[in-house]
Amino acid sequence: MVISAEPIIYGLIFIAVLVLVEGIYLTIFGKSISLNNRVNRRLDMMDKGAAREQVLEQLRKEMTQHIKARSIPFSSILALKAQKAAIAFSPVQLIGLMGALMVVAYVGLTVGTETSTSVRIPVSIA
Repeated sequence: MVISAEPIIYGLIFIAVLVLVEGIYLTIFGKSISLNNRVNRRLDMMDKGAAREQVLEQLRKEMTQHIKARSIPFSSILALKAQKAAIAFSPVQLIGLMGALMVVAYVGLTVGTETSTSVRIPVSIA
């Protein structure tokens, strides 16, 4: 039984793209994207010389960041999921990021393929 090298090549390309995207993600956002970097952020911030009131204000701001958007149904679901995942983006920022990725996908499909517009739009939205 002869196995073609094609699936292996596609698998390696997939892994390379995954590693590249994760590398770019960590380069741009680093540790600032996650709110769970430290067990006790309050003590860490106070060790860096921040005033007690300033530290508490910052921690309260991060805690209530997702609560503000709970009045809109879609935004409230997104805010709840983001808070559980300890993502440091607000729901508005997450929606903007999704919109930007949709535009990038559409432009990529336009430049890289010869598909019709009726195919590009649903694929970029998905």
